[in-house]
Amino acid sequence: MSSPNPTLYFDPDTGDLAITSLGIVRMTESLIEEVAQRLDTQLKFFLGEWFLDTTLGVPYYRDVLVRNPDMAVVRSIFQDLVSADPGVEQLSSLEVSLDSTTRVLTVTFSAVLVSNELLTSTVTSSV
Repeated sequence: MSSPNPTLYFDPDTGDLAITSLGIVRMTESLIEEVAQRLDTQLKFFLGEWFLDTTLGVPYYRDVLVRNPDMAVVRSIFQDLVSADPGVEQLSSLEVSLDSTTRVLTVTFSAVLVSNELLTSTVTSSV
């Protein structure tokens, strides 16, 4: 299914806008691509990071990057974040792991989208 609200597409390797050799900016081409990109961004967004609205973001410093984090709370944070996306109909599975030694967080999830397509994604970030 094509994306109902195409957004700018960011190259996952460079994190920059995808621009063709003719200078055309690429847009998201499907709902899966749109939702995956949006959730990837949101999962890496720290609470208070954006000066225009400091209430947005994941409370990494408060709940995740603490000594002995409560993994039930951490899981709940990401469950709520994925479920709240307007393109997600239902969260099918969610796994969250945090390697406190390397400070690498891995979130793997499967979600049924409003288009009835299945999105499976793994987001890894150094936090």
